[in-house]
Amino acid sequence: MIPLGPVVARSRVGVARAAAWTFLAEQHRRSEWWPELQLEPHVGGTVAERWSEGEGDAAVSRDASGTVDVWVEGHAVGFTWREAGDERDTAVLITLRTQGVDTGITVTETGFDALPAASERAAASQEGWQVLLNDLVTALEAAQAAGAFGERGTPAAGAGELEVVEPEVVGEIDEAAEPVDQVDAADEIELEAEPTVGDHPELETGPVAVVAGADDAASGAPLDLDETIQIDRAQLDAALAQPGESVGDAGEIPANEGDATAEQRRAERPDEPDFDTLIRGN
Repeated sequence: MIPLGPVVARSRVGVARAAAWTFLAEQHRRSEWWPELQLEPHVGGTVAERWSEGEGDAAVSRDASGTVDVWVEGHAVGFTWREAGDERDTAVLITLRTQGVDTGITVTETGFDALPAASERAAASQEGWQVLLNDLVTALEAAQAAGAFGERGTPAAGAGELEVVEPEVVGEIDEAAEPVDQVDAADEIELEAEPTVGDHPELETGPVAVVAGADDAASGAPLDLDETIQIDRAQLDAALAQPGESVGDAGEIPANEGDATAEQRRAERPDEPDFDTLIRGN
């Protein structure tokens, strides 16, 4: 079974939150839009809704009762209740939020996924709460039009505007000081143009000292910079090779050495994947 989300119904009315709260908390006000509800206005109080309409097969009735478990004066009321014959409760929370000069009203009811015919009952609850909220808005607007709440408030003049305050200066200000933006032409700094594509900047270099080798220094013979130096590649590779490594012709590592190294790595770390195989897609 897929759990059902909460049933949520929302509305907005052009009265102050304190005025809207009276239509939730006070019985004579609440009877103007929800006359069937009986609610004791405190935590632990009882809540009940009982009514019936129609006859025969078309008869519809409601018999639900429970306990108030949330009461935040001026802001929220909540309760748990259940229909007669049900084994589980549903939880209801009604909240009021100030939205400018209006009030936003939200009803949330949860717990239908533990009841039989959960989807149908959740849909019926959604429809029922929206009807009740429409009746509440109608009652509030009628009371507002009758002057029950006084004139509707407006935002204070200048609300939201920023006040510019001059910074306080500590100490004395030297009026004779030269402004920062007035710079003597002699003090201006010349900046060279940035190089562009195709330019060939020249680097200034000084003479390079050449140090003769130990044999040349001992013999006193002059160093010929045009002489080609001959290097035996085999001797170079042998000198660079690590102890125990073998070097083949032209300094190449034997063909099977790379595979041996990979096998050694896998033997040392058997928990790691073979990255070479993964990269090659084998």
